[in-house]
Amino acid sequence: MFSKTRLMLLCLFIVTAALIPGYGSVVSIRSLLLLSSLLGIASAGQTLTIIMGGIDLSVPAVIGLACVGFAVAYGQGVSPWVIGPLVIVVGVVISAVNGLISRALRVNSLIVTLATATVIYGAIWAQTKGDNRGSVPDALTNFVSVIGWTGPIPLPGSVILWAVVVVAFVILERRSVL
Repeated sequence: MFSKTRLMLLCLFIVTAALIPGYGSVVSIRSLLLLSSLLGIASAGQTLTIIMGGIDLSVPAVIGLACVGFAVAYGQGVSPWVIGPLVIVVGVVISAVNGLISRALRVNSLIVTLATATVIYGAIWAQTKGDNRGSVPDALTNFVSVIGWTGPIPLPGSVILWAVVVVAFVILERRSVL
């Protein structure tokens, strides 16, 4: 049985598909899934932050730093197997520093993370001067491409990762005492 929300979403999709030519096509649906997956993955960490009573405005800046840093380093010949873990560690360190500053100085996380985002954007601009001359491996491009496949599954890897993150969050939520 459909809930009211699911029924409303289905009706919205049908009306939009009727009004916009090509909206219901396979490519369009894959595009919607791809964009949703990127937003959903980014939202996962933010969800945990909000559950703990904070908000993190530095997420887009950290994502931007990761993207620019990865592309520039890969473009200079550094192995993606070195850059990938390094990007994750940098993201974790930035988040930990945000949390420590907010907690130790008793400053609202909104202010701390806004300041962090400003510093990160400034650092990206200072390093690149707005000119990103990097590249990424073909596998990574395929991972976030509308026409990408994940093995035999006709969906980009980011959509599959999003599904895994959602399942992990559902399991975590069901086992949590909060």
